[in-house]
Amino acid sequence: MRDVVELVDAVDLAIGRAGSVVVPEAIAELTARAASLRNRRGFIGESLVIAVAGGTGSGKSSLVNAVAGEPIASVSHFRPHTDEPLAWIPENAEPGLLLLIDELEVWQRISQTVLRGVALVDLPDMDSIAQWHRRTVEELLPKVDGVLWMLDPEKYRDEMLHNQFLRPLSEYRRQFLFVLNKIDRLADDDVKLVAADLREALAEDGFPDPDLFLMAADPEHGPPRGVDQLVEHLRLELDAKRLATDKLITDAEHLLRSLGGAAGVWEGGGVGLAQRWERVRGHAAEELGKAPSAAGREEALCHIEDLVAALAVEVGEGYGARVRARMTTERIESAVDAAAERARARAESRRTRRWRRSAGNGAMPDAAAVLEEEIGRPLRDLLWDRARLGATIAFASVGARQLRARLTPGEPPEATG
Repeated sequence: MRDVVELVDAVDLAIGRAGSVVVPEAIAELTARAASLRNRRGFIGESLVIAVAGGTGSGKSSLVNAVAGEPIASVSHFRPHTDEPLAWIPENAEPGLLLLIDELEVWQRISQTVLRGVALVDLPDMDSIAQWHRRTVEELLPKVDGVLWMLDPEKYRDEMLHNQFLRPLSEYRRQFLFVLNKIDRLADDDVKLVAADLREALAEDGFPDPDLFLMAADPEHGPPRGVDQLVEHLRLELDAKRLATDKLITDAEHLLRSLGGAAGVWEGGGVGLAQRWERVRGHAAEELGKAPSAAGREEALCHIEDLVAALAVEVGEGYGARVRARMTTERIESAVDAAAERARARAESRRTRRWRRSAGNGAMPDAAAVLEEEIGRPLRDLLWDRARLGATIAFASVGARQLRARLTPGEPPEATG
């Protein structure tokens, strides 16, 4: 399994395939647990995805360039400038991250090795005159891990930014980081005053005690200031993300174990039906092929009924009830009687040397073929959903162990069953 996104997909697939195997009450609970895995805010993969947002001229592209240590995002004073989002993503990005970037329709991408595991997405300007810019931003924000919101000393109190963007997004407050950029244009005492006023404005918007970084991403003189503190914070956030990802994997493993237990397939979904049925069918057909007798019929019935009873026990109480309900004594007796009749008809045909012309479609089906049609095929169909579910759970469980091993190299993966 390549990433956590695929693990969550596999869990969803297992839940979907459990509907015909597990009782509805258990399915409802497990479905809710599976939904909580996927609904965790932000990107569910192992990379930290941060959207860089802000108004025109706030320095979003300059920030990306400063973090990268080289000019990768175009910088301009024209309004609007950042027409298309830009993704600065780790080299050899995990497949789930690439799928997310595709979903977000961010087509400009630059790979990097500076912050392994961190992806920055430079968004269009918030206050752009182009309305589609705002729509793009609003669609992106709920899908990423965090938002790095850029402000500058001149427009940090802009009513439109606070009223139309920040205040409505305060429910995502835990995902927000804020940057007061261009502090090189202020005196030291003024930086403190503006920062305090900005904190007050953000608190009014619903962001109490915000993470605020003071920065000069592209100062007129000298190197960038405040970038190292931000980069260190992103590294810490990445470590926290990895812990959260490990928790997600653990939750997925527990869910799969619960599902496997409810379906009776945690130790495997197969019951060796093919070999067992072939043997029973052969014995039953052999008994029915002998001279017609009550004893032969009884022997055939016993062989098939014993197999059905054993299967009903092995697949667990819930699914076993379905096996018994489908393969009733009456159905088995009817199938055996039809097979016995076919055996007698074939014997009579051979005696009268008319068997080659029967039905015009080759030899008449024998007793084994009748039993296969009436018992064998329905049994396989009945047990197929269960076996497929067992295989799906096994695949997802192995994938979870592989992902944990990759997250914690050098440590043996935990046993999942």
